[in-house]
Amino acid sequence: MAICGAGSVYSVDRHYFIQLLQRQIMELQARPDLRPRVLDGLRELSRLIPGLTEAARTVGDTVFYELGCDLQLLFPSAIVALSGDNGDPVSGQIVAEQLLRAVPWHLPPPFTPPSWE
Repeated sequence: MAICGAGSVYSVDRHYFIQLLQRQIMELQARPDLRPRVLDGLRELSRLIPGLTEAARTVGDTVFYELGCDLQLLFPSAIVALSGDNGDPVSGQIVAEQLLRAVPWHLPPPFTPPSWE
């Protein structure tokens, strides 16, 4: 099996990470009452990102590598902002907007030529 072909461990993990991240952003925007669940999801993502970023660098997936580097800097402040006891919906919206700016909604599969996008 190719290191990053369809169905490879890298591709499956990358897809899971992107889907989980997008779900956390949508839930944070649409349902401020789900903040504890979103916080758990962001903590899981922050545990996954170092390994996935390193794997992206190893296989040459520069798009995901750059995203991972950006998110490694963003996750700690997002988690702190959402961990506050105030439950302020504005802070949740701010975190969602920061994550949205960092994450493109369409990430091509690894090694997809630009002409295929």
